[in-house]
Amino acid sequence: MEVPWAEGEVFARSLGTPEQNHGLFAGIVREMRRAVYFVVAQPGTDDAQLGFAGHGSGAHAGGMFVGVEPRLHVVALVAGAPGLTDVAVANSPYPAGEALEHSRCVTVPIDPTRFVAGRHRASGLLHFGERDIISGTETARRLADAASEPKQVRWHDRPPFPERGGEAIPGRVAARRARLGVP
Repeated sequence: MEVPWAEGEVFARSLGTPEQNHGLFAGIVREMRRAVYFVVAQPGTDDAQLGFAGHGSGAHAGGMFVGVEPRLHVVALVAGAPGLTDVAVANSPYPAGEALEHSRCVTVPIDPTRFVAGRHRASGLLHFGERDIISGTETARRLADAASEPKQVRWHDRPPFPERGGEAIPGRVAARRARLGVP
């Protein structure tokens, strides 16, 4: 499943209203839970092996997902942020003042920090870039600090996006899809 901005689209170009984004991410998490029900129902599925990995906005959805899906055993969140408003402010000419406060009020119920703190039995890996301009070190630490144990927090010195001098995330995603036989 792909979340918004998964194919490298610039965040600000498709940023909806806070209400739209709240509904969008809540819907993504509902669909991911449905996917788990489907996978677990398949013959030969070992539900003790269920996990989730998400990058960027996938880490945002995954941060929510791990808090509501008790069947996950491991979760990896890469380049995540503690809240959608943090990401929006870092990536777009975002409103300030009252409009910013409205956005925070609407999206705080879907902030990953609210979910990773109470995640079920899943062990977590949180991986961040020290020079990531999207989440930033201080912002990323808020998410890492909120996550309950057991957890590992890792930092690398390069941002995760190739256009910012970082790793080739789209290439890694394509390679994983090919290995799994997913188009």
